[in-house]
Order: sequence, then C-alpha cells, then structure tokens
Amino acid sequence: MRPNCSIAYLVLAHANPAQLQRLLKRLESDEAAFYIHVDDKADLAAFKRATEGISSVYFCEPRVKVTWAAFSVVEATLRLLEAALHREAGSCNRFVLLSGADYPIASNQEISRFFARHPKREFIRGFAIRDAGRRQLWRIRGRHFRELAPRYSWLRPPLFAVESGLRLFPRRLPSETVFVCGSQWWALTRACAEFCLNFARTDRDLVSLFKTTFAPDEMFFHTIVHNSRFAREADIPEPFVDDVVRSGSLRFYANLHYLPNTWICTREDARAALNGSPRQLFARKFSSDRSYSAMDFIDESLDYRARHDRAPRRAHS
Repeated sequence: MRPNCSIAYLVLAHANPAQLQRLLKRLESDEAAFYIHVDDKADLAAFKRATEGISSVYFCEPRVKVTWAAFSVVEATLRLLEAALHREAGSCNRFVLLSGADYPIASNQEISRFFARHPKREFIRGFAIRDAGRRQLWRIRGRHFRELAPRYSWLRPPLFAVESGLRLFPRRLPSETVFVCGSQWWALTRACAEFCLNFARTDRDLVSLFKTTFAPDEMFFHTIVHNSRFAREADIPEPFVDDVVRSGSLRFYANLHYLPNTWICTREDARAALNGSPRQLFARKFSSDRSYSAMDFIDESLDYRARHDRAPRRAHS
C-alpha cells in the first residue's frame, strides 16, 4: 500500500512503447500508480525498457492475447483491475481505464481536483441496447466468435458466414437485465471497481453470455454498473444517437475522453482537444511518430496552465 496514491491508471497497450512512455511521464505524480497490460502478442521487454525510471509502474502478468471486438479485451481489463485492487489495498479511490494511445489534456492537478469534486461519481455513460434498434441488439442476441479470428485475418470471412447462419437461432436475453453500451474508457470509484470485479468473477452466466457478444468491452462493465446500486451515481442510460451507426464511433457516449474520428497529429488537432469540455481529461489517438507536434503543444499548454493555475481550461496561443 502507498498512502499517497489516489488514482490507479489501468492501461491497455499493444504497440508503440515510446507512446506509452510519454503518456506515463505526463501523468506521473505521487498520487498516481500505473497498471499496464501489454497484449501477449507484443514484446513485453520493449515496454518495460521504455518505462524504466517512471515511478509506480506495474506490468500485469500473465498476459492475454487480445483480439479486437472479442472478450479477451474484457479479460485483460479484469486482470488489470484485479492487480490494482490487490496492490493498492485501501490507497486508491479512483480507477481510470486508458489506452496506450491516449494522452492527457488536463494537468495532474486538474485531474486530481476534478475527481475530488466528484468523489462518488461513476463515469460510465451509455445507451440501453434494447431501445437502440435491431443492429445494436444483435450485438448481444447474436453469437459472435471474434476470438477465433484476429482482425484482418483471412479467417474473418468464413467466421462471418458462420455468425450470419446463427442468426436463425437468436438467443433469449434475461428480461430483468438492462444491457448498456458506451465508450470503453471509464473511471470508477474503488467500491464500484470492487463490485464489478467480484461480479465478473462469480457470475458465470454473465461471462458466458458476453464471451460471444460483439465488442463486449463496450458493454460488459456498463451493464454490470447500470444493474447495480452504483447506477445511482452514474448518468442514466441515454437515447441512442443514430450517428453511431454512420460513424462507427461511440464518441457521443464518451466519459472523460475527447474522441475524434481521426488521429491527433497537428497543433490544430491539439488545440481542438484542449478547447473541448472541461469534463474531458484525456484524448485519443496519439502516436509517438506522428503526433509529436500535437503532444508538444499540449505539454506547453498544460505547463502554462499549471504555472498560472488557469481555469476554465483553454489552450493558450
């Protein structure tokens, strides 16, 4: 236990150790601890080398081979949560899920103040799937086996054919459960995180159902929270936005992230992120080789704000 830690950052990474290094250096503070899951298909040693010298970094092992839109993303997140709750027993009161391609658009002081103002708030928005139309409902009524075929694999077309054939046998969903879908990237209180982990490790029916849903990382934790007492501290399920279908993005249900449709590469991209909602503390996606100008501009802006303790947040010229 480290008495100064109040935020545990849970980071899912699969590529670009240099980007992870820059993310962690920007967030490093006495109040932060970092739990990293590196996709088992990637070289763990490269990530460990990149994060040498950064305090309170813990790598999750054993690792999971992560497949896009499959339950392995949820399992990797659960392992991160399990490791953080075990090591930070009693010392962390906020658990924040990030990607290795993220970057903060608020200073550490601003992030700490934000969570201090919302000590019981669960940041896990979403929409009720049953009310969102047939296409969204099929994510859970259909049977999806994305774990068997990595993204862009030649195995995908025959797998899609099998999944399409199984549409003749839709599964029946428990009527008492509110299924919720939203942005993967959430921030939960300690009590809620403990509840989610315990529920996931003990409710075999829920895990079995979600193992064959499409992109369960966007539904699993949301459904647990919104069917628990912690739903009172979260935003109620919102109306479905049709543009989710057109854009393929859940940015309309972002929690604390700025989620554009493109990579954040230029100073103009960075300025747009910094001038967003005060509730947006992080942004994605960034890459160490294409986003350095954007991250340099963000660093300059955050350092400027820290020196002048400016509020509300706006990017300086």
